[in-house]
Amino acid sequence: MKVIKPFLIVLFSLHHFASSGKTNDSIKFEVFLNEKMLNESKLNIEMINSFNLTSDDFLLLSSINQFYLLGLGGMVPVFEASELTINSFTITYDGSLFAICDNQLCIEDQNKLVKLFDLPNKRMGIASGKETLYIFDKDLIPYKSNYSMYMLLKNRTYTKLIDVPTPIKTVLEVERFSLFSTENKIFCVDIKNEIVKEIVSLEDKNENIISLAQDSKALYFSTNSAIFRLQKGKIECVNSLFGGLLLCDKKGLLVFNPEKNLIIRFRNSILYYNE
Repeated sequence: MKVIKPFLIVLFSLHHFASSGKTNDSIKFEVFLNEKMLNESKLNIEMINSFNLTSDDFLLLSSINQFYLLGLGGMVPVFEASELTINSFTITYDGSLFAICDNQLCIEDQNKLVKLFDLPNKRMGIASGKETLYIFDKDLIPYKSNYSMYMLLKNRTYTKLIDVPTPIKTVLEVERFSLFSTENKIFCVDIKNEIVKEIVSLEDKNENIISLAQDSKALYFSTNSAIFRLQKGKIECVNSLFGGLLLCDKKGLLVFNPEKNLIIRFRNSILYYNE
């Protein structure tokens, strides 16, 4: 994968609400991508709802047929353009790139996507655990009564972990547990005994939780319109202006909003400024 330098960082202010009860606190976040930067790159692309960190801590993004690294001066294409439609992707702990293309699980090999095998449904989601991949039904399908999460085994076959009655929006592995969201709730699955427990439920039933991320202090989760964290048993609203897909890196919380072509980072020093 081609290594390039990240965008120059721009600082903006934002209002947030935290459990301390303080409101209208002005905090700063780093902007890695916005509409202006994307327009200046002269690439007319629509990004899919996936992003990930490479082993060199750069951001990997994708359109429906092309991967990009976020770098100085614009979006830089990497790998060959795909003949298949890319729906979602993930990077494993050992640096392998897997993608869901229609109803196929693919892997990047010699700069192009290669099919491994067919999946039970189209447009499934994918997430990486420490030693496995999670593949799940993320889209609402008319007349479908069960939505499944699968684990990829070492022999590159898969086994079903759970069934739930509504689409699974995101999956995050935490030690021997798998966290997943469906509608406005987050559940925890013990991988060994497959026991499922609810750990978060938002009051607004119309708010779907679309992403999960964790650092050493808190679990973060987001909807399309807000970002929250669960810390010491309390739910706090980190940002009520917009939501998006989440990743934690060593410096803070990354947020990707594909509809706004926006990628920002809340730094750890800001997220935990009152501790």
